[in-house]
Amino acid sequence: MSSDVETIRRGFGAWSRGDLQGALAFIDPDVEFLTSGLYPGLDPVYRGHEGFTRFFGDFRGPWEAISLELEQVVEATPQHYVALGHFRATARDGLVVERPVGIVVTMKGGTIARMQNFASREEALEAAGLPAEGPAVKARIRAALEAWSRGDLEGSLVGLDPGVEIVTSQLFPGVAPTYHGHDGYRQFWHDFRDTWEDISFQVEHLEGDPPLIKAFGEFRARGRDGIEVGRPIAMVFDTTADTVLRMRSFASWDDARAAG
Repeated sequence: MSSDVETIRRGFGAWSRGDLQGALAFIDPDVEFLTSGLYPGLDPVYRGHEGFTRFFGDFRGPWEAISLELEQVVEATPQHYVALGHFRATARDGLVVERPVGIVVTMKGGTIARMQNFASREEALEAAGLPAEGPAVKARIRAALEAWSRGDLEGSLVGLDPGVEIVTSQLFPGVAPTYHGHDGYRQFWHDFRDTWEDISFQVEHLEGDPPLIKAFGEFRARGRDGIEVGRPIAMVFDTTADTVLRMRSFASWDDARAAG
């Protein structure tokens, strides 16, 4: 993951938690923030840390709770990215609002220099000169695998159906053949990760579309005894357009490609 992508994720994460100062640490002092026009009571543009602070108050005022789940950060050029995610908020009268989010982000010197919000992900991708993202579940699979790699358990549950089935490759000791549901997934997480000091799964590419999507990448880990392991790994996801119903791990890319 590039340093710019990490900066965007950490800045947006702070905003989602309601940590204004934490968010400002990743934002350029001369930032320009353009709103989407979807929400009333906001200016079209806010500038600088002072303007962003005012936006923070203007936007969050009507809501009891807010979260922005960042699913994917796509690079358009070395300085321009599209942040794709899911916004959820609960108003003070109890009304719940949920919608997809697309924001074009410009970086400068390692900080966020400009953010332009759009009414849809498709508009944000088009504005950045990128093709449409395809089925939502693809972005969620990539986001979940990135979260898994950085040790974010709850983030890695993104897009997993409550009744999801996890089928393991049996390559690693101490892991059951299958796990079921979110609680089963959490058990798998601990069973698998407890053996390792450090783990990463670098996704190289995704293939296919719902109802069958395949992820190919490189698994790297360091055991608590210092031994390092690296090997190709593949996963097959049985999905709807939005959620993962079953995930299967395979010992080789060839095995995954042969799987139906």
